[in-house]
Amino acid sequence: MDKADIALAISVASLFVTIVVYRRSVHVKVLDLRIELRKAHNALRALLESLPGLLSLAKGSRQRVMAATDGVQSGNMKAWANEWDVDSAELKKLQAEIPESADYAGLWDTELEEKLVAVDAWSIRAND
Repeated sequence: MDKADIALAISVASLFVTIVVYRRSVHVKVLDLRIELRKAHNALRALLESLPGLLSLAKGSRQRVMAATDGVQSGNMKAWANEWDVDSAELKKLQAEIPESADYAGLWDTELEEKLVAVDAWSIRAND
């Protein structure tokens, strides 16, 4: 075996190792994205579960304050009640759009990134 054969063997081995390392790094990236997506989805579900109670609490509180200040029939209260109705309808719409649970096991990096962006957009809507 001469030096050229040894160099060729080392080059082929290096190429094989590089491919293996690259594939493992892709799998780690996909796993990280999957974990991040599950966390974001769970946080969003928790937020959506807490919002109906917060909306009801806010409505009751506003009504008590307006009753105490003789403002129940005021334009401010009616405008606030209309906004509350819009917020409540938006929450119901958002709850219908978001799945209770999701299986992200078969998705690859670009699909996981798209889902993560969608969950982030839903979170922004829920926080508005």
